[in-house]
Amino acid sequence: MTDLFDEVWPTVTAMKMLRWQVRGYYEEYCVDNNSRLSQKFVEKEDVTNRPNLYRSCIDEPWEYMEFRIAKNLLTNIFACYEGWVENILSLLKVNNVQKKSAYFQSQSRYTSLLSEMYSGGCSDLVTAFYHCYQLKCKLCDYSKLDNWLLYYRYFKECRNAIIHNGGQTTKRCIDAYENIRLLNAADLNVEEVPQTFATVLGEPIKLSLRGVVGFSQITLRIVSTLDVELIKAKNADVYFASTILSEINGRRTLPSIESMKIQSIKSLVRKGHFLPPQDFDAVHRILKRLDVVI
Repeated sequence: MTDLFDEVWPTVTAMKMLRWQVRGYYEEYCVDNNSRLSQKFVEKEDVTNRPNLYRSCIDEPWEYMEFRIAKNLLTNIFACYEGWVENILSLLKVNNVQKKSAYFQSQSRYTSLLSEMYSGGCSDLVTAFYHCYQLKCKLCDYSKLDNWLLYYRYFKECRNAIIHNGGQTTKRCIDAYENIRLLNAADLNVEEVPQTFATVLGEPIKLSLRGVVGFSQITLRIVSTLDVELIKAKNADVYFASTILSEINGRRTLPSIESMKIQSIKSLVRKGHFLPPQDFDAVHRILKRLDVVI
């Protein structure tokens, strides 16, 4: 997500500055064609660059450019999230990953997949880490997950309409909007509700950059919450142990003195880039059972 915004914000800044410069040149010299503008603002050596500066900087209002930036950002947010879902389901060895990944995109389906994944989970891992991550992660709030996924569905339907329906509003967009229009900041545990727009069937979808940026923060909350919940999942302990094992050279023999043993376990957990556990005995049992320590 950081990479996305490292691209988006310089683009927004550059486009606003370019529009200001092109408009100033246009008004000062009464330029009435794009070729004159290109000669002024495009380097001659940049032979692949063929912008229509008249259209994008003078003829079109900023809202047109903002919509294009917002829709591209929205598409990439979904790619990031859906890629994360497929990756984490694969790491936890869930069957039918492509099919099951859609469950974490729906307010009505995610609980059934979580229930399935909880079966066979490791109680020692939950004892050691679940509350640590709940307390540490400020974006985690399982009680808001239903509402966040309703927003996910609304923006996904907007994206689908843009990609598959020529940018025209579908009934699914309208239905999804009805599910979120009364939600407030407290319902979402955010400072500002992402900006959304009611539209009419067959009319163009409306997006704002402010709304899509707000949605990106909801996406991070969904990821953070699911990430904590999946501590309870089957094979989460295997992932935990294998991650640590990949960071060390072979199995470790723990000291017999209790205080030193705890320090060794702390070090191993830290090498795996996990938070310090609440229960070191539980971690010890996991690492011993999965052949990380002797």
